[in-house]
Amino acid sequence: MKKLLITAVCSAAAVGCYAQGTMQFQNTVFSRITITDGGSNVVATSATIGNQTGGTSSGVIDVGLLWGTTSSAIEPNLAAVFTMNATGGTFAGNANLPVTSTSPGDNDWFQVVAWDSSYGNTLAGMEACIAAGGYWGSPGSATYGTLGSALQFVLGPNPSPGTVMFGSASTTGVFHGFNLNSNAITPEPATFAIGGLGAAALLLFRRRK
Repeated sequence: MKKLLITAVCSAAAVGCYAQGTMQFQNTVFSRITITDGGSNVVATSATIGNQTGGTSSGVIDVGLLWGTTSSAIEPNLAAVFTMNATGGTFAGNANLPVTSTSPGDNDWFQVVAWDSSYGNTLAGMEACIAAGGYWGSPGSATYGTLGSALQFVLGPNPSPGTVMFGSASTTGVFHGFNLNSNAITPEPATFAIGGLGAAALLLFRRRK
């Protein structure tokens, strides 16, 4: 009886794994990830972030896949995390990545995020990196600390190759290459102070006039 129960549990687990929807969570040289280095953008590699930016971090670049059943509920769910390949700008993903709790044909929302792994290769690590002003990025992100818009995909079958997620800049409906930045690109406190002085001077000039 015990053997039959174990066999049934294993079979159910295998069927559950087989039933999961899949994504091609990998990019190509046409959708490279870059990183700011000395004011210019260069392709990101498997080298440490510290080596590429002149910083002191010992972390490599983590690339994670967030997903959800709606566009506003992706962040709690981290489907997978991979690091960069030796080939510049590409990461060591999976052409047939099963997404837990999904089924082939599901129409779900996804976003990709890359960050400094010295903060941890988990969802908490990603959030800590962003909060601390570390190097991070996501496709379509235009404001520091804010993810780009999620895209909707129909999940592929299992074990066939999953749905394509990345494409060149001319391809619509997929993710494109993106850059890793830090909050160093946002105005520094001194910049705000100078702006405040300028505004005060303008007000004083108007009052005198």
